Amino acid sequence: MIFLLVLCSNALSQKKISVSVKHQGSDTVGTKLAYEVRESIRRSQGYAYSPDGSDTVIEMVTAEVVPNGASSIVSVVIIKHGDSPLCGVNLAHLAYYVGSLKVQEIADDIVATLDKQVGEYDFLYTKQ
Repeated sequence: MIFLLVLCSNALSQKKISVSVKHQGSDTVGTKLAYEVRESIRRSQGYAYSPDGSDTVIEMVTAEVVPNGASSIVSVVIIKHGDSPLCGVNLAHLAYYVGSLKVQEIADDIVATLDKQVGEYDFLYTKQ
């Protein structure tokens, strides 16, 4: 019983990490992907979506590969900004070729990579 109380109080006291998503591109697949990443972060228990002002930023640049809008090439950089404007850590850089049927799968992969990197670099998220 005591274990459950400690576990619950620890879970409730954990603060959500604020994350923003920036997208540069006007292609259909890239726009859908950015939307799905934002929605995944909104639904997350560990993250809070913030349109701007976050220390953790997912930056996406997308471009249409074929003229009909069925696929795009995507570059994603996940950055953790520090206390100083000159201090930032590149947590991950990802590149994808995304078809319109794979948008959700790639959005899930981007957020899973964020999870992995936040776990690996958790010392960046705890105040000393």
